[in-house]
Amino acid sequence: MHIRFCPRLCAILLAAGTLLFAATAPAATKLPVKAPPASFASGGKQIPLARYQGKKVMLWMFSTWCGSCAAAFEALAEQQPALAKAGLRIIALKNYENGGYPGPSLQDFVKRYGTTLLKAPNWIFGEVTAEMASRYNPRRYPDIYFLIDEKGMLQAVNGAPSATMSTIKKFAGLS
Repeated sequence: MHIRFCPRLCAILLAAGTLLFAATAPAATKLPVKAPPASFASGGKQIPLARYQGKKVMLWMFSTWCGSCAAAFEALAEQQPALAKAGLRIIALKNYENGGYPGPSLQDFVKRYGTTLLKAPNWIFGEVTAEMASRYNPRRYPDIYFLIDEKGMLQAVNGAPSATMSTIKKFAGLS
């Protein structure tokens, strides 16, 4: 029996699971809330998330074995000119320990699914630190993003950017 991998179906299923999680989350997690302080690794340095205060940020944590993540890179590359013009910074981070599963390197994954994004001025690539993982993704979701406004307030938490692009575009001011 041969099973064919379908990134779009994975993205839809992940989005449905994310929405179910959001619907059943405790009332204490109502948004907006202050984004927790944390740092990520990029270019051999620890970069504090606070460095981006004053800018709209999409903090996206993905795993390189994740089909919906591959679809998201393709969808975000398609929207890149508009997102850049709107001033949205996208901090794309490989999950801590790649979410617990093997997969390609960050560089190889981005080259395959989002080559044009490597030189995009509004994109920052790196890796989630253990500290950041414990604060932002303790359940180790393979594909999760956080929309953080200019004041450092967490406005949305979601997954599968290819399936939830309207949320990202609305946050960026494109809808």
